Amino acid sequence: MSPPFCTSSAPPAPRDQAVAWHVRLASDAAEDAHWLAFEAWLARSAAHRAAYDAVEAVWQALDRAPA
Repeated sequence: MSPPFCTSSAPPAPRDQAVAWHVRLASDAAEDAHWLAFEAWLARSAAHRAAYDAVEAVWQALDRAPA
């Protein structure tokens, strides 16, 4: 299962994929199949893990930012 936003023949950059995964998994519509596909995506590449960790770090920083 890949992020659904790609319309070109080139695969999206790992950062773009990581953002798409973060949004998908944060939604109430996330199902077990999404989580399994995400785990497989993470395992395919160290770049995927690094990109997702960076997205997660930004999200956490935003959570800590004053309103």
